[in-house]
Amino acid sequence: MLPLQRLQRRLAILAGVLLVVVACVHTSSAQVRRPNIVMIVGDDMGYADIGVHGSKDIPTPNIDALAKGGVRFTDAYVTGPHCSPTRAGLLTGRYQQRFGHEVNMGADAGPNGGLPPSERTMADRLKAAGYRTALFGKWHLGSAAHLHPMSRGFDGFYGFLDPVVSRFTDTLLSFPFLVLAVGLAAILGPSLTTVTVAIAIAGVPGVIRVSRSETLRLRGLDFVAAAVADGASDLVLLRRHILPNAVNTLIVQATVAAPAAIIGEAVLSFLGVGIQPPTPSLGVMLSAAQPLFRDGPWLAVFPGVAIVILTLGLNLLGDGLRDAFDPKESPR
Repeated sequence: MLPLQRLQRRLAILAGVLLVVVACVHTSSAQVRRPNIVMIVGDDMGYADIGVHGSKDIPTPNIDALAKGGVRFTDAYVTGPHCSPTRAGLLTGRYQQRFGHEVNMGADAGPNGGLPPSERTMADRLKAAGYRTALFGKWHLGSAAHLHPMSRGFDGFYGFLDPVVSRFTDTLLSFPFLVLAVGLAAILGPSLTTVTVAIAIAGVPGVIRVSRSETLRLRGLDFVAAAVADGASDLVLLRRHILPNAVNTLIVQATVAAPAAIIGEAVLSFLGVGIQPPTPSLGVMLSAAQPLFRDGPWLAVFPGVAIVILTLGLNLLGDGLRDAFDPKESPR
């Protein structure tokens, strides 16, 4: 056989072998499928919060069914007693102290507070391995755009962020009080209902922000962390620890919001988009006294003085309650 013919024959055999190898590799890779990975995190769930462990407060039928079927864990380990540090350690696989996230995120975290961008998350590593990932539920690792779950390796996010509440309040604050009241009056007609709705929408953002900041402050204190470590459920934390300690701040906030509501009602009624005669109102009295001011100025003075006294009295009451409830100002 000539050397050229031998070379052609060897090349043909080599090509045939390569085709067989490629076909086998393609077939085996097509048959191998990556397993789906589902991780379920019970937020602040203690040992005593599960029905199989004797809990009667919160029913957990699905977890109890898993335990009855043989899936039962007797020991657990967590790297932190708070929401945010626990998530940070779980998603990064590192101790939170290594990147300064050992303290729970509170109201003082700021807009850029959260899981440092330098840390790679579980979603980043799974994406590098060819997975598509999604997060369902609570995030609590930062609200800025570069800290959002979609910026930390996740392909989808289906849940809620703490900033949702903030953005909701910002949306309400974007509507000027008078513009909102006039719009409601055009839709609903001038009435007590219009005044109530307008004042409520204008006052809700302040109450939400104060309640949120106070709750976040209390949640980061040691006695709440101790209650969580002791197995207290979210309902128990709110009822026994958060609400009793936040009620003083909320009472003071109410005394601050009440004067604003009084002035708001008077303004709307004076402009004719609020309470209508013959229903008594300080704003209606001022409006009725306007054309008679030269002949009877007292008709406008007395309602005005009443508004000043009411608002000033409530503000002074709020200052007094704030000092009374402040432990730093209490006599030793």
